Amino acid sequence: MWNLQTPLLELIFRSAIIFAFLFVAMRLWGKKHFSELSPFDFLLLLIISEATQNALIDDDKSITGGITVIVTIFILNIVLNKMSFHSRKSEKLLEGKPKVLILDGKLDRDVMKEETMTEQELKTSLRKQGLMKMEDIGLAVIETNGEISVIKKEDTDFRNIPPS
Repeated sequence: MWNLQTPLLELIFRSAIIFAFLFVAMRLWGKKHFSELSPFDFLLLLIISEATQNALIDDDKSITGGITVIVTIFILNIVLNKMSFHSRKSEKLLEGKPKVLILDGKLDRDVMKEETMTEQELKTSLRKQGLMKMEDIGLAVIETNGEISVIKKEDTDFRNIPPS
C-alpha cells in the first residue's frame, strides 16, 4: 500500500511530461471549448483522464505514488501561476490573450477561424446575453477562459477601445 513500485524520480518525471503535454494540447484545443463543454468534449476529457492516469503512475498502485504525482502536478501549477503573475510575457504564453471577435458590429472571421468557432456558436453565446443583432454590438471579445464578453454600442464609445 505505501511501498513504491515505480522509482520516485520516474513518477515525478512522468508527471511533469504529462502535465506539459496536456497543457500544450489544451492550449491548442482552443479557448471556446472551455466556456461550455459539449457532450462530445466531455467524453473526450473523460477518455483523456483515463489515459493520463495510466501514463502518470505506470504500474504503481501505492498511495505514496499517487501522492507523489498529485504533489508534482500541484507544484508545477503553482510555479506556472507565479510565472504568469510576475511576467506579462509568461502570462501571454501560458494563458493566451483575449481576442476581439466583433468591433462596431463587424465580425472578424480570422479570429473566428483561429478559435475554431462557428458563426452559430457565436450567435448562441450572444443570444444568451440578450443580444440578437451583431449591429448592436460595440465590442465582443473571447476571453482567455473561453467566455465571450460583450459591450453594446450604446454602452460605450467603442471607437476608443485599443486593439488587444
